[in-house]
Amino acid sequence: MRRTLVALALLAALTACGEDRGAPDREARDPSSSTSAGPTSDAPSPPEVVTVVSAPAPQRVVSTDEPTVLDDAGALADYVAGLGSGALADEVTRAVEAHRAAPGRVVAAAVVAVGCDVPRDATVAEQDGRWVVTPVKPGGAPKQCYVPFASVAVVELPA
Repeated sequence: MRRTLVALALLAALTACGEDRGAPDREARDPSSSTSAGPTSDAPSPPEVVTVVSAPAPQRVVSTDEPTVLDDAGALADYVAGLGSGALADEVTRAVEAHRAAPGRVVAAAVVAVGCDVPRDATVAEQDGRWVVTPVKPGGAPKQCYVPFASVAVVELPA
């Protein structure tokens, strides 16, 4: 009798854990069967932050919230020339060259912070007809340092 009760309890538990293979679940897994309105192919995909690179700040580097489009090797060379010849220029060059923009999109960069608080991320949004990149600063008390860091956000924007 005890074995029968254990077997029935086990069978009930296994049945309750089974996957429902009904139509609603199939629709959730198959987006083509859904009739909900999603983004159309005509709508441009939103901008995205590729990475934020930071290194000791060269002199004369100032932050800006407007990204510079780096659509060819000459534009990249001109941009990193303004960052000096140190680690920051090298890191930005590597990050831009490693990222391939999707069709209809361009890579851009902006110095988003200069100081002791190094941002861990950034956001990019359109404001008043232009792209604006904003750093996401770390929480906590402001840090003090002997050498300030410059942080550059590499972003991908609709062309």
